[in-house]
Amino acid sequence: MAWHLATRLAATLDVLADGVITRGKAELIVRLTQYLSDEEARAVEAAGPGPGRAADPGRAALGAGPGGDGGRADDGQAAAAGGGEGGPGGAVG
Repeated sequence: MAWHLATRLAATLDVLADGVITRGKAELIVRLTQYLSDEEARAVEAAGPGPGRAADPGRAALGAGPGGDGGRADDGQAAAAGGGEGGPGGAVG
């Protein structure tokens, strides 16, 4: 973990040292980026916590959400049950 933080994820190491994220979140970021290229890992890190962004490393590493739109995986369930957008019996999305 230390190698990844020191060599590939310097900004993550900085926010960990500042107490912005927990060690568990730093470990999650390392695990989710370990198979990415250095360039891809930096891009994920750049999308991480910052002004106006939630500190959710899993979401940052895996993408914004289903379809890359920032939605939650269960957003479609409420709509499909008639609690969201879309007409009764209509397709969602």
